[in-house]
Amino acid sequence: MINKKRKLSFYVIDEIKQMLIDGRLHEGDKLPNQNEFAKQLGVSRLSLREALNTLSLQGVISQKPGVGTIVLAGNPDMWSENPTPPMLSDSEATLELLETRKLLEAVIAKSAVEHITEKDLAIIKEDVERMKRAFLKKDLRKYLKADLAFHYHIASATHNRYLLNMFLTIRNLMEEFMTEVFLIFPDLVERSFGYHQKIYDGLCIPDEKRTAKFLLKHLEDIEVKLIFYYESQAK
Repeated sequence: MINKKRKLSFYVIDEIKQMLIDGRLHEGDKLPNQNEFAKQLGVSRLSLREALNTLSLQGVISQKPGVGTIVLAGNPDMWSENPTPPMLSDSEATLELLETRKLLEAVIAKSAVEHITEKDLAIIKEDVERMKRAFLKKDLRKYLKADLAFHYHIASATHNRYLLNMFLTIRNLMEEFMTEVFLIFPDLVERSFGYHQKIYDGLCIPDEKRTAKFLLKHLEDIEVKLIFYYESQAK
């Protein structure tokens, strides 16, 4: 039975996971078309698309026009979980999460520089261009979406499934409150774009120190703003 209080997209992800555990789906299988699959699961196409987009970003499935949706990762144990994310009101958890992200992304930056391919760089360049268009149009939603994709594709460029899985757990937690951060501190968006451009330049050289330096500066910029926010709220 579907829990109505829970997002239906989460239900769809759980159902696909169960299909793999039960052997009803296997790695390499093609999912039914969206109309048929949504009807089979008892959800709307919108909820199904949201779930499939999440799984696509996680590298679990591949969605290609004319081909369909193919299962890439048949082992659900390798999927990222979605624990309850901290909100801005939880200062301790939020700052702990940022500290964890800094430590993890420093390792990711080093590995990405060592293993990145021309194809990876082309994808990350597209993310930077999408961020620029969204920034110029002041479209925060699209900017944040491109921002998250940028960091995901750097983690993907490590070509290490375990690093990618750890990053996805952190990213899913960060996503919930980053919109709040940008709304409270709109000046962060402009600086954020500048840092992302420099991170991309470091990957192109490639220069591990430059990449890690600006990636950490970007995260520390957010951290400083949050500490200021929490201190002002405490007064």
